[in-house]
Amino acid sequence: RSTTIITEGRRYMVAFPQVWAAPTEKPLPTPMQLLLSARDTTTVRITTVASITDAARIDKVVTILPGIVTKVAISTAYMNVESQSRRGYGISVTGDRPFSVATLQAWQGNGETAQHLPVESWGTSYYSMNFYQDRYGKNASYKQRPGQILIISSEDSTVVTLTPTVNTEGGVELPSVAKGATQSVTLMKGETFLIKSLIDTLLFRDVATDLSGTYITSTKPIGVVSGHTKGAIMRMSDILPPTGM
Repeated sequence: RSTTIITEGRRYMVAFPQVWAAPTEKPLPTPMQLLLSARDTTTVRITTVASITDAARIDKVVTILPGIVTKVAISTAYMNVESQSRRGYGISVTGDRPFSVATLQAWQGNGETAQHLPVESWGTSYYSMNFYQDRYGKNASYKQRPGQILIISSEDSTVVTLTPTVNTEGGVELPSVAKGATQSVTLMKGETFLIKSLIDTLLFRDVATDLSGTYITSTKPIGVVSGHTKGAIMRMSDILPPTGM
């Protein structure tokens, strides 16, 4: 019987969600990286393809050796931070042989990692997995942090429709979308679209603020990364050292 490996491919479009670090949580020396690996020697080209990007464009070629993870630094200008606004932060990663791609974001006490799927493994219907709105700090200095969903487009004129389980923050392209309502946005090749839950300071650590279960569909295949902007390592942990656990 044949087996399909969906984490290996020749064509990827990847992007970085928001790491909403505290001021004391400083970025590590290389805070954003692509992690590339392959079974065979593979030549990979990494490029910016969207027409609207405001970050310095990327165009580089790297060689992956078998069994060795190749780390490629990416500017923090490619981190998505603005809710419901089209950004040209999708990064095209293509190779002459099948390979795997992960993204890494590393700050002191905060970070994110994601295993990305090749474009041929993308779908057009998703439910997100997130977490409730969390907080950190003490007394009058509490900071609230929401869940997030990052959508990545690899083709022009991709219409993305979302039905959130909680109210969203809103942004340039779409106003706040109410819980259970449906709104759409059209993305072009290499564009990204970040969705964050609307912060309600009275409902921290409450399931009523959890973006999980948000339904996302599209007219063409899309990539989706879902998670949180800053969640506690331990349950109800307001104060942690800036270097993390």
